Amino acid sequence: MDPILLMDKKDQLSFEILSLINRAADAPVNMDHVADKLGVSSYKLNAALSTINTDLRELAPQQNIHINELQKGCGKHKTFPV
Repeated sequence: MDPILLMDKKDQLSFEILSLINRAADAPVNMDHVADKLGVSSYKLNAALSTINTDLRELAPQQNIHINELQKGCGKHKTFPV
């Protein structure tokens, strides 16, 4: 059974965003491309990124792990030691 089928729509979107970022490795990710690929608006993408960042802070409060916007439309997963 595919575990994605057990996720609600918000979790599925977060999973797809994280999958696309993960596939890009260390390269910046064009968030406009992510929105187009997933068929979501910029508003919905930004809301999902905000939720992902909140979850990351809860999972690793001692580390500064988040997805940040490097420049308009581009984001990158960063890990910064505290």
